[in-house]
Amino acid sequence: MNYKYKIGYIKDYTASILFLTVSILLYFIKDLNKLKKPIILILILGFIIDFSFTINPSYHFTIMGYNTPTYIVFGGFLLFLIIVIIFRKNIKFTF
Repeated sequence: MNYKYKIGYIKDYTASILFLTVSILLYFIKDLNKLKKPIILILILGFIIDFSFTINPSYHFTIMGYNTPTYIVFGGFLLFLIIVIIFRKNIKFTF
């Protein structure tokens, strides 16, 4: 079975990369108190996306296209980008 275009595979692959990236970025952020709201919003968003795939196991094997699982994944990614854009001024890195 080719998992390359299955939306469940794409969701898990993207989540893994974002989790690793955010973990590395959080290490270098100066003040985490200013980022409490966006971190909580992103965690809730990730939980909602994962929970929707948990209660509907058939979503994992759905091919990417014009269907509910694809809308959930890409809608969640769009909301993630909107949250990052809204709170971008609160992010200060220390190198």
